[in-house]
Amino acid sequence: MNVFFKEASKFPKFSWPKSIEDTRVSIELSSHEQHEIGPQDFESAAAMRFVLDCFSAACHERGSVARLVSPRSPSRIENLQTFLNAFKSSAGGMLLAPVDQTGHKSVEAQSASLDAELSQRLSFPWLSTQAPRRQTLAIVDGGISSPEHGGTRESVYSAAAALGIDMVVLDSAKHWVNSPKYAHWRKATVPLECPLEPDSEFASRIADAVRSYEGQIDGIVTFRDHYKLPVAEAAVKLSLPTYPPSAYDIATDKFKTSVLEGHHAVENLPQLEAGVKGINNERHGSEFVIEKYCEGPEVDANLVVFFEVSDDFPKSADVNGHGNVESFIELANVPPSKLPENELAVLQNSLHQSLLRMGFRDVFYHLEARVENSSMEYVTKDGILDLTERSVSAKAAPTAWLIEINPRPPGIQASDAVKHTYGIDYFGVALLFALEDKHRVKQLSHPFAQGPQYWCEMVSIPGEKGGVYESGDLCAELFERRPDLAACVSGSFCFLRKGDRATDPSTSVNSWVAYFNVFSRESREHLLKVADTIRQEVTFSII
Repeated sequence: MNVFFKEASKFPKFSWPKSIEDTRVSIELSSHEQHEIGPQDFESAAAMRFVLDCFSAACHERGSVARLVSPRSPSRIENLQTFLNAFKSSAGGMLLAPVDQTGHKSVEAQSASLDAELSQRLSFPWLSTQAPRRQTLAIVDGGISSPEHGGTRESVYSAAAALGIDMVVLDSAKHWVNSPKYAHWRKATVPLECPLEPDSEFASRIADAVRSYEGQIDGIVTFRDHYKLPVAEAAVKLSLPTYPPSAYDIATDKFKTSVLEGHHAVENLPQLEAGVKGINNERHGSEFVIEKYCEGPEVDANLVVFFEVSDDFPKSADVNGHGNVESFIELANVPPSKLPENELAVLQNSLHQSLLRMGFRDVFYHLEARVENSSMEYVTKDGILDLTERSVSAKAAPTAWLIEINPRPPGIQASDAVKHTYGIDYFGVALLFALEDKHRVKQLSHPFAQGPQYWCEMVSIPGEKGGVYESGDLCAELFERRPDLAACVSGSFCFLRKGDRATDPSTSVNSWVAYFNVFSRESREHLLKVADTIRQEVTFSII
């Protein structure tokens, strides 16, 4: 439904207030009758704010147009009550830009274009026969980093709010989430010390913390890999939804799967000794595994009800890698994958079977794997590295080679890339799994109707040495200098501020300075060229 707003007149010095608390709106029903409306009439402060934005934009010579998105066909607006009902019955609304700023010839043409986009994006079954029951989820570890430092928790807590899930945080009383700024993200905080390396009693302390909470807890979740096992053990003690702790023990044991970031590829004994010395013991432990190196293309695969694969480009330590520091830190990742359909099918079937053997039946998994004997290989052409058909055919059929399993969504950069590329919020789905709300999991695991809306590359900017970061926000600086590149970026973040200490890559701790999620609706080739330009244009100083 389109709702048209037109300004009739106003006082010369009138300006619209910024806060709805300072606003009173009266609707003139007749020459003798006026009706004052407020947020309660719309059953939403956000809806009231949206209407005020529509009024404010109506000063344009063509007025303003609001598109309401309703699960059912709304009735015509004939009076004040049907006007209010139209907003109350809508899932959301969009204030359309003036036609003369969009390239469309008319509001009708603009609306038709918008309808096509909405049909593509709202392609999932978004109506339920029953209203979901509001539930409470306990989260162990409120988040290592705050949003100001690139943490994932804004995505987690925002998804919880949108899904009607109350969050009880189990973490230190001094945790950043307890500041007044984030009070709206949590229902409560239960004190629990979350150590870097949990001991054998951590599961019992988690269970005790949950029992100490006076309200109802319907599920428990964590997004830290080394907490997965104790949280599962605590869930068993509390009779909360979980899979067998033994399954998480295998999935999070990197010695039983494959190389974890921070381990090194070696070709001789001196390199082996250097690699062992470079292991970050506090993060990875003192044990390590030596295994075969697979030369096939590496991928990241996310397996939920929806299966998605992205091409994980060679790291600088790979045989065909690029970069000045030999490490396995992520440099580039591109969804959707360029691998042929038969190899994607091999990956899906093999990874699925691996999870079943561990004892899993659902939940969310972020897996890393390679395709051995792939028909594709990485080749640099005209300065751009990409997958292409192998010059010499493989001698055997392609097989999946599992590297590691993470029973959680990928990090913030990859999750945001998938959310914008495919339309699926991985953190929201993971929260629903923790509550065994499988109905909404299925509803929200539908990608865009026509698949990925564009090609995307996750561009990681690593530091090449340790030291003091002397630059500012390199993302903001680049966008100001190259607005043409900014138009091709859906998300970015600079992890360091001037004066921060940058981690040396040799410590095996992630040493990213920033990331950019780059997109192109034109082609994969165009995407890779834009991403390469961003790498060349980015400048920063570490001394």
